[in-house]
Amino acid sequence: MEKKPAHFWFLILCNTAGFLTFCAILAYAAQNHSNHTGLNPYLALAVFVPIGITGLSFLLMIPCPWRHHWLSVSAILIGLFGVMFLVYLDQSNTLLRYEVWIDRGMP
Repeated sequence: MEKKPAHFWFLILCNTAGFLTFCAILAYAAQNHSNHTGLNPYLALAVFVPIGITGLSFLLMIPCPWRHHWLSVSAILIGLFGVMFLVYLDQSNTLLRYEVWIDRGMP
C-alpha cells in the first residue's frame, strides 16, 4: 500500500468540510419555514471560496498521480456549487438575513 501525500488528506478534509457545510445549510433552509434568519447565510462563503481555490491551486500546481486529480476537481465543484447554492437561496428569497427580508417587503 502506497503512502498518501499530505495534500491528499488535506483535500479529503476540505471536501468533507464543504460537503458538511452544504448539508447543514440545506437542512437549516428546509426546516426554516419563515424564510429569514438572524445569521447571514453568506458567511458560508468563508468555507466554499477557500475550498474552491485550494482545489484549483492543487490541480494546477502540485504534481500528483492522475488518480488523485478527482479530489481537486471535487473540491472545485463543491466550492462552486456551494457559492451557487447561496446565491440561489438569496435570489429565491428562501433564506435571507432578517434585515434583508424586511427591506424586500416580505413580512
